[in-house]
Amino acid sequence: MPAAPTAGSGTSTAAAAPTSVELPSAEKQALAEATEAVTDYYVAVDRINSDPSADPDTLQDVATGDAYLASVRAAVSRKGRGLVQTGSARVVDVNTVSIDLTNAPPSRYPTVVLDTCLDVSATDVEDSDGESVVPADRLDRTTARLDVVHHDFGWRVHNIASSGEPCAS
Repeated sequence: MPAAPTAGSGTSTAAAAPTSVELPSAEKQALAEATEAVTDYYVAVDRINSDPSADPDTLQDVATGDAYLASVRAAVSRKGRGLVQTGSARVVDVNTVSIDLTNAPPSRYPTVVLDTCLDVSATDVEDSDGESVVPADRLDRTTARLDVVHHDFGWRVHNIASSGEPCAS
């Protein structure tokens, strides 16, 4: 389970210590639900990539928009090449970038933007011969910024921008 997120600017420098700000209850609830949606998303991706018979379209339960399309494409590609994931990724850190609870569909939905650190050190991807296809220089922990959007059907990961950079923590 990820560490409890804190509110803040989402950015820090070496000289500045992270700050914590008390959020109004609606924002606290949105942050908690969005953070849970991120964890649910990664669990679902692990499940899809670990089970050759799992239907990638079930990712619609945890993702929407660009995140859904990219995740389904990646899962279909892996399955088509006979690749199977072993192990599970783990969210080890979550930091709040922004919370905007404006609700003016269809163009604007409540959105929480989170910076995450994802630990994939316990995962492997194997081909049909059981050989690892993970590059030796893969980072064990990487950062990503996720936009989590609330629709009528709940919070869903909408966009993921992976930095390709190692986590600071």
